[in-house]
Amino acid sequence: MLMRAGSSNQPSNEEEAAGQSSHSDERGAFEALLAEANEELYEGCTSFSKLSFMLKLYHIKSITKISDKGLSMIIDLLREAFQHAKLPASLHDLKKTIHKLGLDYERIHACPNDCMLFWGEDSEREVCKICNISRWKGKSTEAKERTRKCRERKERRKDKLLRSCITFH
Repeated sequence: MLMRAGSSNQPSNEEEAAGQSSHSDERGAFEALLAEANEELYEGCTSFSKLSFMLKLYHIKSITKISDKGLSMIIDLLREAFQHAKLPASLHDLKKTIHKLGLDYERIHACPNDCMLFWGEDSEREVCKICNISRWKGKSTEAKERTRKCRERKERRKDKLLRSCITFH
């Protein structure tokens, strides 16, 4: 078989260097995670490592549906109260560590009757394709009644009502 001069099936020096650098980057990230897994949360702590505490915080966030702002405030409070602990500096740092582990989450809605998941091709559906129930919660009759009464009160208000604070001398 004839080959052109200078071409080969072997990777070039640039390709080898790129492959080695990405491999060393992955290895460095893994070693950093391993170090966090072995690092105590604070001196003498045997219950949690730095990594296990971050995972527990993120697990609580996802199970209880705490907002990002709520978890940020909790992290700030913990950092202020336990200055000696090796807590993440911010929610962003916590999420970066979780992302390195490949443990991101995606919220997938389910039919209220557990007939199907609104996922993949069905992610944009508004009603269940099996039982035709809406994926969204409707207002309860009590909430609808409160809304109606509130509207009625607003409609009964007089226009151009002057309100002022009465001061006594």
